[in-house]
Amino acid sequence: MTRPNDVGGAEGFGALVGVLPPDAPIVEAYGPDGRTAWTADWQARVWAMVIALGMNGICPASELRDAEERAAPGDYLAATYYERVLNGMELVLRERGLLPDA
Repeated sequence: MTRPNDVGGAEGFGALVGVLPPDAPIVEAYGPDGRTAWTADWQARVWAMVIALGMNGICPASELRDAEERAAPGDYLAATYYERVLNGMELVLRERGLLPDA
């Protein structure tokens, strides 16, 4: 089964947006403050939850990635990186009975 993230060799996606030129200073790859990789506070919180859940063996990175990639193609492609991470984390926690259905 092909997942929405499996686009190797696919064409027709248009130009890449937001790609840094090869000679861009590294600081430009970070957020508006030049220090963090997040553009909003909620993204940092999501990342902190990923680290905490992974370090405690509740949601290993491999399971999180699998859950992210199981999203419907339209949902996967429309979501930002941190939205996909959050959705995947919610799915894993629901499947383990640690988060009630909404």
